[in-house]
Amino acid sequence: ALQPLARGAVANLADAPPEAAITGPIARGDLATIDAHLEALDALDDRVAREAYLVLARRALELSARDLDPELVTVLRFILAE
Repeated sequence: ALQPLARGAVANLADAPPEAAITGPIARGDLATIDAHLEALDALDDRVAREAYLVLARRALELSARDLDPELVTVLRFILAE
């Protein structure tokens, strides 16, 4: 299931720098999907998986922030600070 995502990410990086190549709910500012991801991680009750998601999501936000509304970036930073 992850292979197509990994292939797409590598292909994007071959053509553009990380901040231009990044995709996904953070890059789109998709609060509903991010909330669903966090709820699913809570249901798993796996602190390591949740922390890994948050670390990667914060990095994705750093890369995506320049293309998002500043108010949305503030909201995302608050959500991902957990």
